[in-house]
Amino acid sequence: MAIDSYNMLPLWAVELMARFLPLLEAALGALLILGIGLRWVGSITSALLLVFIGAMTRALILHIQIKCGCFGNDEPLTIFTLLRDSSLLVLSLAVTIGAFLIRKQRYKVSS
Repeated sequence: MAIDSYNMLPLWAVELMARFLPLLEAALGALLILGIGLRWVGSITSALLLVFIGAMTRALILHIQIKCGCFGNDEPLTIFTLLRDSSLLVLSLAVTIGAFLIRKQRYKVSS
């Protein structure tokens, strides 16, 4: 219901996303915590957050009164929700950039 409330996808895509997205988010979270594949996982997480923030921004601009679905279904979409999720994007980008920089420094030291 949260995905459909954004009015952006056809019903078949909403159903697919509702089944697939929670599994993807859980897998990405686990991989981030474990530190596995940080360059790829950080990049995918950042891209996913960009899509979410874009959808939320669109909903705010169009004055669509929806529940965000970010941390449960009871939270209304507000500017504060957007700012909180944007802070998650900043953290995700920091992990991603850090992962690329660390890898680059490893190659310099070992060469």
